[in-house]
Amino acid sequence: TGYEEEMFGFDVIVGNPPYVNITQIEKGNLSYFEKTYSSAKYGRYDLYVLFIEKSLKIIKKNWITSLIIPDKICYQKYGTNIRKIILENAFINELLDCSNIKIFDQAVVDNIILTISKKKNIWNTNLKVIQKSFDDFIETNINQNIFFKFENYTRRTKITNETLKIIDKIEIKSISLKEICYISFGMQPWKLEKFVFNSIKNSERLNEHISS
Repeated sequence: TGYEEEMFGFDVIVGNPPYVNITQIEKGNLSYFEKTYSSAKYGRYDLYVLFIEKSLKIIKKNWITSLIIPDKICYQKYGTNIRKIILENAFINELLDCSNIKIFDQAVVDNIILTISKKKNIWNTNLKVIQKSFDDFIETNINQNIFFKFENYTRRTKITNETLKIIDKIEIKSISLKEICYISFGMQPWKLEKFVFNSIKNSERLNEHISS
């Protein structure tokens, strides 16, 4: 099924798809995924990316799918294709950034709740960033076409229309670093507490170590 078909399908899809990196998937399945899903053709993707694409294919036109997924979908390169697919074939009703609170006790990822409809972009997307609870959030409304101008169609949940105006002014009068040099990250530990095993909590013992 393609994104335009609407005779059959679901009215609403709500889910929490599995978070599984392709390194943990059998090679036979990977071959099938790459032939079947456009979102499986970019980098070391995660299985939940395919669920987003599949849900967009099987919902009826004008109806909704809402998924709770890792916030990495907003900025990681492996999400480039699915971000483009969404922009071209769906309307982003709401992007709820939950990275400031813990959704799942056992999970080590931050989450967003992505709600999209299979219809053209006809009004502004609602961006919400949760602060300390679901009742405490910052809300912005922007046109999702803005994401076309960002490299790899990245989503910036904390962007505002005022910020966009400033960015436009900077870009007009500036030269981008990527035009003159290659930029890369070094090693980036994500959760520092998971890498530091022998922390010294007692200040007196800490002073002993420093003086010695």
